[in-house]
Amino acid sequence: MEAVARAIACAAGAKKGSHGDEDEGHEFHLNFAKLRASDTDESGDLELVNKLSGAQICPRRGDSRLGAQNQGDWMMSQMLVYITASSRDEASAIGRDVVNARLAACANVLGDITLFYWWNGTVQEESEVPLILKTQDHLVARLTQRVQELHSYDCPCIVAVPIVGGNPEFLEWIANETE
Repeated sequence: MEAVARAIACAAGAKKGSHGDEDEGHEFHLNFAKLRASDTDESGDLELVNKLSGAQICPRRGDSRLGAQNQGDWMMSQMLVYITASSRDEASAIGRDVVNARLAACANVLGDITLFYWWNGTVQEESEVPLILKTQDHLVARLTQRVQELHSYDCPCIVAVPIVGGNPEFLEWIANETE
């Protein structure tokens, strides 16, 4: 419980700016965000900290509260973003642009697919090229806006899906290669 009280005090101080120096308050907030479930006891303090802080704190490996799919020691904020484009050239241009802007760590341009969809009251059949991006959740809105600016469709498919597990080193790489 002491770790919980310490974390709440740090977070409260960072939010109120009571540490005198804005950078110092920011540092306390970052340290609070790194708190792990192993810093709490079994009485549910993790849930209390999450509710009070608005942060989602991830348990460490081996913690009894750790889901089987969660493999990292940090909060997982990585996302896969699925996009379809009218051509390989368009998918490549979008992928290159968002990676260069560090809105995505990686872009995979896949092969042609056939799709069937409703548009303007009739079923359409066309060919598209899927694009899969790896990014972080806090970048999804900016990434979506940028893709919409670049895309030829009126209503492009841009869907973000959370990554709930995987190779920890790869997930960390995504975080390190994006803004």
